[in-house]
Amino acid sequence: RGHIRYKMIKQILLLIGILVILTQSHPTKYDVGPRKEGEDVEFFSYHVHVLFLQHNNKSVTDALNFYKETIEHFNLEDHCDSLFHNPGRCYFYPDMEPAGPFVVAQWAIFLLPEDYGESRFYLLRLDPVHLSL
Repeated sequence: RGHIRYKMIKQILLLIGILVILTQSHPTKYDVGPRKEGEDVEFFSYHVHVLFLQHNNKSVTDALNFYKETIEHFNLEDHCDSLFHNPGRCYFYPDMEPAGPFVVAQWAIFLLPEDYGESRFYLLRLDPVHLSL
């Protein structure tokens, strides 16, 4: 019984360690400093992921068509250089298999704060049966 408890504690500590590493792997490069109470958070950029089912032909077709349309709609000419910080709008290549924290296929775009309003309404066109944000 003591061996099982030791093994369980070891697994919990390993999980906590992994979580700490993951939270440290996404640092900000911006000087955010402390905020005053009630002060709004400044957004420098954001990215959007569209998830789809990689083993469903309709889902894959719809996702890749929407990917192409979205790149054209937002006039995205550059491939993103970084996972976390890019100087302007750009696109990521689709992951056709689960990758990172995603358990299904996905593609993503990187946008600027001034795109937020337009992107919100544009992305509402998604077919929630086969694609999701």
